[in-house]
Amino acid sequence: MKKLLYLITTLLLLSCNNINKFQGDKHLTDGQHALDSTEIPEKATLADEKYMHEEKEREIVVLWETDLPEGKHRKFGQIHEEYTYKLIAIDKTSEVYIPTPYYRYDDGEDFYADGIHEPFHYTMSPDSKYLYAVTAVQANGSGWVTEYQLYKINVSTLECKMITECAAIEATGTGFKIAKDGLDEDDTASCTLEEKMMVHDEYLDWEGNTVKIDKNEYFHDVMVSKYPSPTGEGSWVRVVGFERKDK
Repeated sequence: MKKLLYLITTLLLLSCNNINKFQGDKHLTDGQHALDSTEIPEKATLADEKYMHEEKEREIVVLWETDLPEGKHRKFGQIHEEYTYKLIAIDKTSEVYIPTPYYRYDDGEDFYADGIHEPFHYTMSPDSKYLYAVTAVQANGSGWVTEYQLYKINVSTLECKMITECAAIEATGTGFKIAKDGLDEDDTASCTLEEKMMVHDEYLDWEGNTVKIDKNEYFHDVMVSKYPSPTGEGSWVRVVGFERKDK
C-alpha cells in the first residue's frame, strides 16, 4: 500500500512539473525567448544605438529667428551633442543641418565634419538676409593666425560659404574688421615655435568682399589690445561684436 501511494505521489509531482514547464515555455513564446531578451533586436544596429543616444542627449539652443519672404517662419539654432556643436535651421515641421566645411590642411578632410568644440559666435546682416557664424579651431603654436573662420549663411536658401580665416575678428557697422597674416612672413625660424608671426587689419563688407587693407603689421600682444575679449568669455577669445549662447 505504501509503495502504491509513493508511486501515485511521484506521478503527480512529475505531472505538475511538466505542466509548469509547458506554461513557462508558452509564456516565453508569447513574448520573447529568455536568451533573446538581452540581445539587440535584429533590426537595430550599433549605429542605431548611437543615434538614439545622441537624440536623447542632444540639446538645441535657438540663436536667431526670422520671417521669410514666402511666409515661412525660420529659426536658426545650434545642437550640442557629444561635446560638439552644429548649426541647424528649424522650420515648422523640419530641421536641416547646415554644414560648415573647413579644409584647414588642404588634404580633402573637413576639419569640422563632426562639429566644432565651442559654441558658435554669430550676428546678422542689417537686411536680415544673412546669418554670419564664427568657428574656432583651438589652435596650437603659430596656428593662432588662422584660429577663426567666418561663414555667411543665406537664411532663405541655407547656402553656407566660408568668407575668410583670421587671427581675430570684429563685426562693425559696415561689415567686418579682421586680423590677417600674410604680408610680412618670417623666414628665419627653424620651427613654428620660433616664428615671429605678425598680422595686419583688413576690412570686409557684408558680402565678404575686401574693401581695405591696412599694411601696418603688429604682433600678438598688440592684437590682444585691438580685439579685446568679450566679457565672460575667456581671455583668449578674439571675437568682438558677435553674440554667443552657451545654453
